[in-house]
Amino acid sequence: FFILLTAVVGLSSAQESLNEDDPAPEVTEVPQFETQGYVRLAHFAPDAGAVEIYVDGNMYGESMAYTDFSEWMVLSIGSHSVNVVPAGEAEDESVFTTTVVVHTDTWITVALVGSQDAISTSIIQQAMYTTLPSTSQATFANLMSDGNSVDFTRDGVVFVAALPLTTGDTVVQNSIPIDAFDWRYNVRLNGSEALLMEDVAVDSVDTSSYMIAVGGTANDPVLIVNETPNWKVRLLDGTLNAPATLLEAAQAEPLAQPFLSAMEE
Repeated sequence: FFILLTAVVGLSSAQESLNEDDPAPEVTEVPQFETQGYVRLAHFAPDAGAVEIYVDGNMYGESMAYTDFSEWMVLSIGSHSVNVVPAGEAEDESVFTTTVVVHTDTWITVALVGSQDAISTSIIQQAMYTTLPSTSQATFANLMSDGNSVDFTRDGVVFVAALPLTTGDTVVQNSIPIDAFDWRYNVRLNGSEALLMEDVAVDSVDTSSYMIAVGGTANDPVLIVNETPNWKVRLLDGTLNAPATLLEAAQAEPLAQPFLSAMEE
């Protein structure tokens, strides 16, 4: 009887609390990745020379040469201004200006394409998370300045067909989970059997994400492979804390204790 009475009194007290005119607001913590996205810059305009790229007035790409990628940057969701200036010039000497829209937990590469007198952008979104064991992510980008559609081959077989150069606000997303393996990639013009270059070997690492991008022109092509390892993704999205020192990293890992003991001895 005492237990039942206590339960009834407690229920009445809770009901009174819920019926208050101004209940205390409930505070909900918003995960970091729900308020940010990830952007980097790539220079694929062959004759534009070295450039410096400003995002919201801050320099993120310093003296970027042709085929260079910047580091990934964390930006709040929403619109951000991008200004491109010749290397060594002030920001107000911009030769190209655009706006990039960042969405929640998305990873986009803003690539400069075209020519020095007609720069535009190609926006490529990458998938950065693999759920299958022993797999990587591969994202293919056609950044050729002459606008040809291309086929990407893998080990001599067409793997991605008729990929066009896309410019403007359209976002390209063609990320493909692949086996973590040593593959050989090449490019040919769509409708042609002739390969544009020597094969490029890519030793795909488990959990890493790769952008495989062709730039230049049909007469002077270049195939660039850029890797983003999983640890870098985890550092940026806040799911992995950066240790202050190598020693602290080892101390945080139980499997490293024998190594730590040996080092102390």
